[in-house]
Amino acid sequence: NYNLIIIFKGLYLNKKFASQIKSICKNSKLINIFTDNPFDTNYFKDISNKNILNSITEFDNIFIFSKKILKLLKKKYPNNSFSYLPFAYDPFYHKKNKNFKIQYDISFVGTADNERYTLINSLKEYSIILAGDGWKKYNLPKNIRYVSNADARNYSFLISKSKFSLNILRKQNKDSHNMKTFEIPSMGGLMLTYRNKEQNIFFKENQDCLMYSNMNELENKINFILKNRKKAFKIRKQGYKKVKNHTYTNRLKYLLKNIY
Repeated sequence: NYNLIIIFKGLYLNKKFASQIKSICKNSKLINIFTDNPFDTNYFKDISNKNILNSITEFDNIFIFSKKILKLLKKKYPNNSFSYLPFAYDPFYHKKNKNFKIQYDISFVGTADNERYTLINSLKEYSIILAGDGWKKYNLPKNIRYVSNADARNYSFLISKSKFSLNILRKQNKDSHNMKTFEIPSMGGLMLTYRNKEQNIFFKENQDCLMYSNMNELENKINFILKNRKKAFKIRKQGYKKVKNHTYTNRLKYLLKNIY
């Protein structure tokens, strides 16, 4: 009786189970919204696995966040339907904290890994407030205040305490974007993120956000923010204005339009 059955990733799904869903619900479209790289079966166990790759042919349409991954999927599975679906933000959860009391230069929220630790650890000249899973196993320098995990409300609070928010893209996101691409500006933060063409479509560099491509440029951008507060505030304000149309409600409308 359902028009749509939507699976988010389906880490515990296998081809047999997906096939059974289709045989029982003959009038339904089976959709997958995949929020990671399905080909990355050896990175983290919660990213992907071989069952996902084997199940792809059972779906009527798979929506993916990255244009680069989209091309790879279309090439490997030419008889299947794939669509581009960027991340977004939820205005119910991701809200601007009006009580701005800046105490830190940088805020970063994200799960720890070696690459992120190396980058954060190198920024010893700046005061940093940090949240996310996995950081307790690393030796953090004194310039970093670690506050454990952060939900959307606490995230907004951290953003309001910092001059800008760092967005460190993982390997699978380097050519696209991640959830924080939209969440940071939606909560009134000034985003400093890794440079790529896809993010620049959503937020223009030096107008709606700031970008970097290497450690030297990252430090130059940080110093620019600290020395040019009026310009930095203008970019922060413009990013908040620009993000307004990138809600999950609008993404759902886009998804339905693609299907029907």
